[in-house]
Formats: sequence, structure tokens, C-alpha cells
Amino acid sequence: MRTTIALLVLLASGCGRTESTYGGPGSHPPPYLDAGDAAWDASWDSGPDAGTDPPADAPVYDVPWDVEPPPGTCPPGWSCRNYELPVFRGVDILVVVDNSMSMAEEQATMARQFPELISSLLDPEINPTTSRPVHVPITDLHIGVVSTDMGTGGYSVETCSDPIDGDDGILQHRPNPLIAGCEDEYPKYLTYDVASPRPGLVDGMATDFGCIGVLGIDGCGFEQQLKAGLKALTTHAAWDGENGGFLRDDTVLMVIWLSDEEDCSVALGNEGIFDTLDSSLGHLGLRCFHHPYMIEPVDTYVLGFADLRAGSLWPMIMGMIVGVPEGEKDCVGFGSDIGECLDHPDMIERIDPISMTRLVPSCVSGSGEAYAPRRFVQLAQSFGSGAYVHSICSSDYEPALKALSRLVNSVADLTCEGAIVDLVKDPGDDCLCNTDCAVVHVLADRGPCPDSMREWDHDGDTIPNVVRNGSGSVVKACEVSYAGTRIESCSRDCHDPYQVYRAAGVGWYYSLSYTGVACPSVSFTAGSGPPAGASTFVACPP
Repeated sequence: MRTTIALLVLLASGCGRTESTYGGPGSHPPPYLDAGDAAWDASWDSGPDAGTDPPADAPVYDVPWDVEPPPGTCPPGWSCRNYELPVFRGVDILVVVDNSMSMAEEQATMARQFPELISSLLDPEINPTTSRPVHVPITDLHIGVVSTDMGTGGYSVETCSDPIDGDDGILQHRPNPLIAGCEDEYPKYLTYDVASPRPGLVDGMATDFGCIGVLGIDGCGFEQQLKAGLKALTTHAAWDGENGGFLRDDTVLMVIWLSDEEDCSVALGNEGIFDTLDSSLGHLGLRCFHHPYMIEPVDTYVLGFADLRAGSLWPMIMGMIVGVPEGEKDCVGFGSDIGECLDHPDMIERIDPISMTRLVPSCVSGSGEAYAPRRFVQLAQSFGSGAYVHSICSSDYEPALKALSRLVNSVADLTCEGAIVDLVKDPGDDCLCNTDCAVVHVLADRGPCPDSMREWDHDGDTIPNVVRNGSGSVVKACEVSYAGTRIESCSRDCHDPYQVYRAAGVGWYYSLSYTGVACPSVSFTAGSGPPAGASTFVACPP
């Protein structure tokens, strides 16, 4: 039986940083990615993705694991790291789709471009210079879809076929009959759980999303977007609930809204807003505008969504493809950068003087009109650089999808940051990868090293290193023999994400740890793993 432990190694000199940001200009590239801070910065500042990188004030995450090996274990000039991989199972993405009659083209655009997000997460591009992925692949992904139809409180309203509770935030998984190539049926949410990138499965998941994500345009015209998203992830998310199994505790949670209308999530007890016989409330289409006191406060959703990740190491990420003015920098971007959006003239709600039964559109496109999403913007502002807002009037949603992908990738890369043993091909064997790094078990007492190990002597002077624990007591440091790392695809780079690794001999060898992301790691052959109570670190010479 094989024991696998993920280890954190810092290849730069010194002790390194104990905190990391989402990424972006000025951050450091994880060492298994493209080398060089300048190249890393340039990749965020130029090209079609410029402006979609997290802003400078993106949240800072303290590294949630012990980064320093025991005192005295790291020789001067060496790079040493203790590492215990936090549980990160992957990503759960909920897409909230407006299925009212004005949304046909927008749904089609989303279905066409959403695969780019899927592909960037699961099967990242390979840098042709380094032959390494530009970020660690996500290996575990859930995708679910809900509509904005939450019914009309039991009142009969035209276009709302189920007045009781509509789709009620329940995951929609029936294939659209108008889309060719779909399966006859789908599970309630899509899943991807593999050990390494498999392009065929990635493409299949993208196709499947198009089949269940295009909900059609028969939904209720009273969109309750925020309520639908939160109910899907709370009331129905219990293991015995309608959406049970979709949302997990140890994942990054992403919610994406696609809607051309303002949110009209009605507060409990105010369902009378839907009563078409109550003329005192005015025109049905303007009631959410005229009677905001009947709508659930935005703070309810700020707190509700934040609570979903309370106490978690992993953040919640929001994407809103809604009716903000197209191309306006005050309204398009991360929540932390759109503080002036609500003051933009197009975001001020007012009655259309030409048609007194509707509001003035906030943006217009070839596919139709959209209306000021003030509540979405308030929610995005509350989540700061963890939320990204984009205009639904744009024909291109990719900037938003790329920004969201980069947020996830940065969190995933942080999980693996420094988790690498640098490998080089053996000059005489393209299938063998070597390293100068050492793996050391620090025993809990002064007991002798197991027979399969030797006392650590980093400089070869035959005098074992003196190692002390946190209280100053001398403990035993035992070096594990390097088994050698064999790769299955000998023509590929040692760090290629498609590699399959195995031990060439006895001891430790390089591998990948599949805990939601494909983190570089090490594994041990039988008898070489850490003894009971031992801590383990990796040391790499200068």
C-alpha cells in the first residue's frame, strides 16, 4: 500500500512569504508555473485579458498551514518547507439563468462562451517555453443551473405558469429539446472528477452545459434572481434536499447570474405585490420599482451568501452578467472598482416618458434592452474583488468568464504554491526524472531512524545535523532515500500535467496529489513514509 503526503517546497532562497494574494501584478508566480516575476506581471497586464486580473487590493489569504520546518532543520542557504495540504476538493459553480421571454439570445451566447471557463479551469494551456501548465488544473468540478422563476406567491400572473413557487431554486437538468446532440436525460448537476486533464471529458462537459443551461424563455417575467440563487444553496442544498450533494464545504463556490432585469426578490409576507386585482399597487411591471419596501433588502443576500463560506479557507466568487452600461469602467469590473456605478446616469431608475409602463433601459444591444441592476451592483460592491460585473448588452461575455477563471485559478495556485520538487531529465534516460532535493522525517523523539532511512547529513561530512523541536529539545531527523521518479510519457516534460508517475526504486518520488487540484506532491514506497508522530519537510539546496 502506498502512502501519499503533499509537501510544500520553496525554491527561492530564504524563508519566503507567509501570505499570498489572489495574484496579479506584483505577486509571485508559483514556481511550478512560468518562471520569472516580470513574465508573470506581463501575463496579467497585456493581451485580451488585460483588466480582468484581480485588483491590487484583492483579499490577502494567510497561508493556512505551517510553513516553517522545525528549528535547526534547514541548512543555511537551503530552501525548506513544511507542508500539510489543506482540504480543497475543487469548485462548485451555480449558474442562475433568467428564463423570461427576452433572454433567448443571451442564453445562447452564454452556452457558446461558457465552455471557455470550463476549459480554462480543467485543462489549462501549456506554456510552450516551459512545457508546464499556466496554472494547476482543477480536478473536481460541479456545475448546476437554476432559473430565476420563483413563482408569484400563489397569485395568477401571465407568463408565470406555476404561481406557487415556480422552479423554486431547484437545479434544472432537463435537456433543451431544441438543441441537437443532447442526451435524453442528465443528472441534477454536472460533475467532473479525474486525476489529470482529459480533454474529451472537458469538451463533453461543455456540451452538456449547453444542453441544460439554455432554459428557454417560458419562465416567469417576475425575476427573483438573488432569492433563487440563495435558496438553491441553502434550503435545497441539504444532503436530503432537492439539490443535495451539489454544494460541498471544502470547495471554492462560484455563483454566476445571467439576467437583463433588476432583481425583484420579494420579501416573505409581501406576496400581495403579485396581486393583479390590487390596482392600488400600480402597473404590474413597475411594482418592484414603486414599492421597494416589499422587496427583500440586499443585505439579506450579502449576509446569506457570505454565510455559505463562513469559517471556510476557500472563498465565494460571484459573477454578474447583467444590465450595467456597456463599456463603462465605473460599472464593469470587480466589485471593489465600481464604487461610482450607482451614480452613473444610466443606472438611475426612472419611468420612461415615452412608455409610462416601463423604466428607461440602462443599456441597449442588438438583441434587446436591459434594466439597471442596482441590487446586483450593491451585492458586488459588498463582495469587493471577489465579484465581477459585466454588461449583458455586450456580445462578448468572455472578459467576465476569464476574470472569474483567474480568481479560481489564483486560489487553486495558492493551494499548491511552492508545492514542488524541481525535476530534471536524467541525461541517459528520458523516462527518469532526478532532483537534488531531500525529504526528511523529523521524529517525535530521539529514537533511532528506521532501517530504511539515515540520519540527515546535508553536507556529507558524516556528522548528522543537530535538530531541535519547538521547545529546544534535540530530536532525530531522518532522510528518506530518493527512489527516482519514472514518467510514463518519456517525450514530455517531467512536470507535464498529463504525466503518470511511479517510483523507480525504494523511497520517495515525485507525484501529483489530487485534492480538487492537481498539486505537485511526493509519494512514498512501503516503509518510507513518516513514522507515527513525525513531521515531514522538503529541503532543496541553493
